[in-house]
Amino acid sequence: MKIDAMLIVGIVAGLLLGAAGGYLLAPKTDVTALENRIQTLENSAQQNQAQIHDLQVEAAEYEDEITVMTGQLEQSGIDYSTLEGEYSELDEDNQQLINTLSTKNAELAGLYTNISSLQTQLIDLQEQITILQEQTLTEIISVSFSATDNTEALLVEWVNKANNSIHLMVNRIVTGNLSEALIDGYNRGVNVQVIIDTDEKYTQGSAFTELLTTGIDIRGDNKLFKMNNKAMILDDGIVVTGSYDWTPNAEVTQDNNIILLDNEQVTELYSSEFERIWNQTSAESVIPTNPATYIVINEVEMNPIGSDAGLEWVELYNPTNETVDISNWWVVATAGTPYGQYITWGTEIEPNDYYVLYTSQQWFDNPGDVIHLKNQDSEIIDYTPQLSELTDSTKTWQRIPNGYDSDSSSDWFFAEATEDAENILPE
Repeated sequence: MKIDAMLIVGIVAGLLLGAAGGYLLAPKTDVTALENRIQTLENSAQQNQAQIHDLQVEAAEYEDEITVMTGQLEQSGIDYSTLEGEYSELDEDNQQLINTLSTKNAELAGLYTNISSLQTQLIDLQEQITILQEQTLTEIISVSFSATDNTEALLVEWVNKANNSIHLMVNRIVTGNLSEALIDGYNRGVNVQVIIDTDEKYTQGSAFTELLTTGIDIRGDNKLFKMNNKAMILDDGIVVTGSYDWTPNAEVTQDNNIILLDNEQVTELYSSEFERIWNQTSAESVIPTNPATYIVINEVEMNPIGSDAGLEWVELYNPTNETVDISNWWVVATAGTPYGQYITWGTEIEPNDYYVLYTSQQWFDNPGDVIHLKNQDSEIIDYTPQLSELTDSTKTWQRIPNGYDSDSSSDWFFAEATEDAENILPE
């Protein structure tokens, strides 16, 4: 039962080279490759264990054979020297088996060490993959188009859902449902921070003073360039962005959109940009404003059916919450020879109310006229873009929504007259 030493060496070398080669050639960051390497090493370990078991059985058989032979020698009285060579050879084979077992045990321990190391690497990689999957996972919560959806209502809904924080960047905010939603959030303990364009703080209809007076930290961006970001971060988790500005025109006269996203990386990027701009701003304080400066020319009838004289009129509107005295103000048509009509002494406009002014003679130049509203000191309070109406009609030039003033011709629409009443966008 002699074992071929070269056979054992070959088996051992093959196992070692196979395991080492698998380890060196496998990609270090490929989870599948790591799992394959672990399986290969486990297979090698099982083979080693089987071979060790066979060697242990063979060694035990040698030891039993030696024991039997020794007992037989002692009982038979045969001269030991005649079997010395065979005994010596058997003893050497046994020692070789013991040495081989020791080597195999060392190899097996090394394989298990490698398996443990690779399993640790696999766990680390799986954790990294989980983190990356969480970071790159994007949930599109909602998409809204103002032309076909009620985008304002969706914004109000999500502002109302905020529990901890609302960070908003937008060009301007006009008093209305959206500004009221921000105030409601502030009153329920939400941290509300708002950045708008500095030039839009005191424009007609701006909610800046209202929000600031409430206690909301709203700031101008203090930049030469326009604040044209339109983004909101809710509870440091949800980003709302798109083309939608927080004004009535964004809903009723423009095509706009918003998208609500839940993505960790996107939120971090938008939060970082908000913080960058916020750090360039400074806290604002309430500057008392004269409500009279908010009176606007709201509607103009410049070419009525029939004679213009006595039938042309201008409607003024007071969008504030205070009564405004407009005594001795006047409305001036600037085309050709300027003509102005004074407002009588003691005339007031109640909050959110109208005042319609007529004149007894022709007032406006139908091919094109710019109309000014001036106070008693001849300071221009408001003015229209150039308006034109060449054909007699029942239609008028109107600000839509009512009283909306962004100093743009896009504020004006030609629609059926709504004298002394709210201007509504035609169907």
